Amino acid sequence: MLPAQGGMFLTANIMSEDSETFVRDLLHKTGVLVAPDKLFVSERGNGDFVRIAFNRSEGVLDKAARRLAGSVVA
Repeated sequence: MLPAQGGMFLTANIMSEDSETFVRDLLHKTGVLVAPDKLFVSERGNGDFVRIAFNRSEGVLDKAARRLAGSVVA
């Protein structure tokens, strides 16, 4: 398999072993949905990464950025 040269998403290390709880809490607090990366990549199955998609309109991404900026997720 060749490494990807680009994509419409990125992965972020959330420094937590429970990405599912992080995703659920983020959605509840901000209305922004990301996905546990372990659903897509078996090599990082430990749960400390999330996948953030950018295949949305600029307006939707701006709204998500404002919501995230106004909230701290612990």
